[in-house]
Amino acid sequence: MSHNTEWLTQQGQEDAIKEEVVERLEEQGKINHPSHYTFSSIEPIDVIDDWGLDGDFYLATVIKYIARCGLKEGSSELEDLKKAQWYLSRKIQNLQTEYDNEKFVEDLLNEPEEEVEKEPITKLSPLQRLAKAMGLTDGDDKTSA
Repeated sequence: MSHNTEWLTQQGQEDAIKEEVVERLEEQGKINHPSHYTFSSIEPIDVIDDWGLDGDFYLATVIKYIARCGLKEGSSELEDLKKAQWYLSRKIQNLQTEYDNEKFVEDLLNEPEEEVEKEPITKLSPLQRLAKAMGLTDGDDKTSA
């Protein structure tokens, strides 16, 4: 193989490698920075992190769908807003349930005790206790010993 032919073969391989690298970088861009999230200087993932919503799946997802609203290929504006609404409704439902449960427990803890009507304490003499035990009296004798 002549020097020129070798160079062309090497150049062809280099071009193929460059092409592959460019394709991979473009693919990574689609994965790491898709165009429907990079339409402004701030990506939704950065907003989610900055606002501390990375631990709240529902609110993070709401931000995501609102941010990409009508920008993602194959997804309409209405569809994205309905998805955001669904996740927001779910978050509200969970908070309401949590609030209701906490309120229920709080109400139970703060509920005044029922007053039980207490019968007057009477002391029975040994003879009265014996008569009561034998069924000779109904025990209503409130005479104290």
